[in-house]
Amino acid sequence: MICLLGVISSCCNRPKNMFVLVPDPGGKVGRIVIENKGGKQIVSKANMAVQVQNAKTPPTIPEPVSQKEIEKTFTAAISVAPQPPVRFHLFFKSGGAKLTEASHNMLPKILATIKKRMPCDILVIGHTDTKGNAEKNWKLGLKRAEIIKGILERLGVNPRHVETASFGEKALLVPTPDNVSEPKNRFVEIIVQ
Repeated sequence: MICLLGVISSCCNRPKNMFVLVPDPGGKVGRIVIENKGGKQIVSKANMAVQVQNAKTPPTIPEPVSQKEIEKTFTAAISVAPQPPVRFHLFFKSGGAKLTEASHNMLPKILATIKKRMPCDILVIGHTDTKGNAEKNWKLGLKRAEIIKGILERLGVNPRHVETASFGEKALLVPTPDNVSEPKNRFVEIIVQ
């Protein structure tokens, strides 16, 4: 994920167009290309800015920008930026759709996160281990996701905000060969965004 802040106004003796590459919420930095008819600049280091005077003048060479200046210049943009998704894993007992006790105890925290972030979208994805055949595992993953959706609805979450899916025995947390019972692969991932 690339985080880019752009401003189209004058501030701190800067030109009207300034683009700053900032780390994503996880601290990773991607890269951006600022290009116009006059040329282009590539930015691949955090808190580096490129300025653009107009469509025909080449973008400036990237230069560092202080955190203080970023906050001052981009306060409005930062305040409306979407929050990164929050992910939860709820684990199931073998062969069915019954939550482990530890996972059941996480439900109040999940509900609090959903309420705090409303309005939000919630994706519930069911997973299984590789024990049994792939089609049955896909169905079991979907059943697990639907059960968690039902629990969230009973706790007051609007069902229109919740979407379910199944990965079955694909996308394992713990890679295993076929037909292996692995407790960490029997889970539902809840993504609140």
